[in-house]
Amino acid sequence: KTAAALLYDVRRGSHSVGAHVRDAAAYVCWSFARAYSKSDFQEVFLGSLATPLLVTSCFDREVNVRRAASAAFQECVGRLGGGGGIVAKQGEEDVTGIDIVQKCDYFTIGSARRAYLDVGFFISQSFPAFRPAMLAHILDVKIEHWEESTRCLAVETLGALGETDVEWTSTVALPKLLRMSVDMDLPKRHGATLGVAQLLLSKSVIEYLRNENANNIDTLRNAWNLVSEIEAKRLYRGKGGEIMRGAVCNVIESLGRVATLPSSSTSPSEFFKPGKQLIVQLCESATSESLRHPKKEIREAAAKALVSIASSSALRVDGNESIVEATLAEQYLVTDRLRIVQQTMDESSSFSRRGSAYALGIVPDVFINSSNWRAILTSLLEATVPEDNPEMRDAETRVDAVIASQNILCKINAKYSASSACGEKDDVISISDLKDAADMCLEAFLKGVEDYSVDKRGDVGSWVREASMRAFSEVLRCFQTISKCSDDSDGVVVDEYETKCTTILGVLLKQCGEKIDRTRTVAFESLFALLRGTGGGGGGGGDDDDDSHVFVSNAKDFELIQACVPVDAKDVSSEAGLQRVFSHCLTKAVLVAPYADYALSGWVASTGAVTESLAKAASTALLSVLSKEDERVDLKEKVATHLIETFDAYSKIDRVTVPAIRCVDVLFTGGAFDSFSLTIKTPDGASKDYKTALSDRIRFECAGTRDVSKYILAANALSHVASCTDSVEAKESARLGLLAMMRNKFPRVRQIASEVLHMALSSEDDVDANTEEVMGMLTARFWEATMNAEMKEAIHVIYAKLGLEIPKQTTAGKKDALKTITEENIVPGVLASSKVPTTHAKKIGDTADENSSYQSLVEFSGR
Repeated sequence: KTAAALLYDVRRGSHSVGAHVRDAAAYVCWSFARAYSKSDFQEVFLGSLATPLLVTSCFDREVNVRRAASAAFQECVGRLGGGGGIVAKQGEEDVTGIDIVQKCDYFTIGSARRAYLDVGFFISQSFPAFRPAMLAHILDVKIEHWEESTRCLAVETLGALGETDVEWTSTVALPKLLRMSVDMDLPKRHGATLGVAQLLLSKSVIEYLRNENANNIDTLRNAWNLVSEIEAKRLYRGKGGEIMRGAVCNVIESLGRVATLPSSSTSPSEFFKPGKQLIVQLCESATSESLRHPKKEIREAAAKALVSIASSSALRVDGNESIVEATLAEQYLVTDRLRIVQQTMDESSSFSRRGSAYALGIVPDVFINSSNWRAILTSLLEATVPEDNPEMRDAETRVDAVIASQNILCKINAKYSASSACGEKDDVISISDLKDAADMCLEAFLKGVEDYSVDKRGDVGSWVREASMRAFSEVLRCFQTISKCSDDSDGVVVDEYETKCTTILGVLLKQCGEKIDRTRTVAFESLFALLRGTGGGGGGGGDDDDDSHVFVSNAKDFELIQACVPVDAKDVSSEAGLQRVFSHCLTKAVLVAPYADYALSGWVASTGAVTESLAKAASTALLSVLSKEDERVDLKEKVATHLIETFDAYSKIDRVTVPAIRCVDVLFTGGAFDSFSLTIKTPDGASKDYKTALSDRIRFECAGTRDVSKYILAANALSHVASCTDSVEAKESARLGLLAMMRNKFPRVRQIASEVLHMALSSEDDVDANTEEVMGMLTARFWEATMNAEMKEAIHVIYAKLGLEIPKQTTAGKKDALKTITEENIVPGVLASSKVPTTHAKKIGDTADENSSYQSLVEFSGR
């Protein structure tokens, strides 16, 4: 009774009961060891209790039951002495129950995975007496467990323990699993289907089945027909169809590997090397619905299944048939995938595009050649570009396309290196092909790190940025191969390589100042890998010398920028944290001229971030470095110039300009620009003080916006310029901006602007009568009240008292008036000096209604 209670588990719908019974039974066994003498208890222990105790200790779902059974087994072995009478031969040494107790300790079995795969495998391998019961329990109980994670772990355990008894696995387990795979009970058929896929991966099982035996032939025939049998019974439909698709894809992948195993001439080849019709059927099964399934895991399983079964046909046959089936494989793996990627670019459902992009990335390099690599890479790189319609954009597709492009580039590099080593000339990748592929990928990846797309989930573009940063190492590996193999007598290749290395390091430094912790960590790890020679993933092309993985050693000021990252890899995680990345890495990088703008770009964005911890760390480090004098670069001039260029290059792009406005406020508040002067040259050749330039651009950014928070930030930034004494032009520009806000339709904006203007006027050393009168007018009225004629008249008086010209108003309509105010009266020539394409510099008068799409709402809410 106690032995049965140790395994008691009764299913009740979607769960089971019995854990309390098994726990109590383990305590009873512990009591037996203490209550009976050795002579009375040893035979009972060895005959009835030892096996169920070990099965429960290794395979029970509940951790407390596993530990209770383990404690009971330990008590029994200890009380009985001599290893509890359990002795087995392992090589030339004897193993006893003491070895089991040492392996099956309290902490080890606390992890279910370690209990199943480590402890369970050790007992099954070392003690044949316990092996049948353990294998039978996995096959009969755990494979059909109601919990999916337990079934998956049981399948993995069956594959490991099955190696200890290949005959039982081949003749008992596999046939039974094939019958269970079409059972109407979902947990049973799902676990059994996964089990079939797992056992077919065992070379020892397949070799055993190759024996000329009728039962073996039936087992193989049933395995190849399993997929069609599941489809015939429509087991994909209804509840559980989703998990069954993933399991069937695993079976197809395993069958593809079976087909590639070599066989003897006497083996029944039709059951190991299927014909064209069966290959087509399995390929259709993998691509029909699974490759465009909404769930990522199923798409990836389908892609792996397609690659396995399709490529196996071309890799395994000889003679003329190989040409036919190789063409068939290329059709499914390349041609069809390219067609789907291109046809679905304008479709709202992106799952087909995701699955095909992933499948292209794992295509074996045997199918990539000089005639199709460009089409594959072009289609994938086109999929990395965000669609013009925000509602059609899909970040996951772009991520899959970036990863697939990296994999394809790796295989192109490997094929070129292999062909160069063996001297092949026909249908191989040339060095010009490799250079074109690397240039195409670099251009796409550099655009990828500028992907800041957002949707209802937030900054989904960060996924693309992270994938692009990880892919840089493969691009640099290709360029290193090119530089070593090219005839570069004039030094052009070396110069290009230096420029590319510098650019990649720069964009990684920019992302090291990123607002998202995860993205910042990826950037820092990638930067460390490139600078310290750990090289990143991927294969292909590099020599094995000590410097083979330092791909950026040709970058400008390499030694100086290398000092920005730690020497030891164990310090990377701490250095990427908020408290270290700004004060150490970026503080050093900003002093290296070729990388200063890149470092400041991310740094400024984080200084103006809304997250308090991030903004505090970034601003503290920035103010600290600006307070120090350095002979290599005038940092204050660099920061001021960078802010002006940022406003010009990203005009009306709130994602960039709003943090920049907040950064201006932080810098002035922290005294970073005290006793500092700088003259800026305008596009028309005139000179302008940097404070005037900043004020003009902040005013331009606020013109026409409906974002109250942006107005408040701008008012705080303009308050510092409005009280300056070293530039009358800057003071007038800032005051014009604040007075324009006092005429704003939002009451809160008017009140803030009046308070800020009053504070700026009161801070002046020499206050005349007009200024005092203006200050009285600012405090005498409640500016949050509804705008009326009296308030408008008061504002006109303030303009006159401060000696400012009232902006001209036109009657040509709201749009034209807004255009006149923003372009003629505020910052003439600002847009003309933009350093980016005109698509980024949007005119307010030409902008569509900001509430016309859901995308604009997401962008507004995310600020």
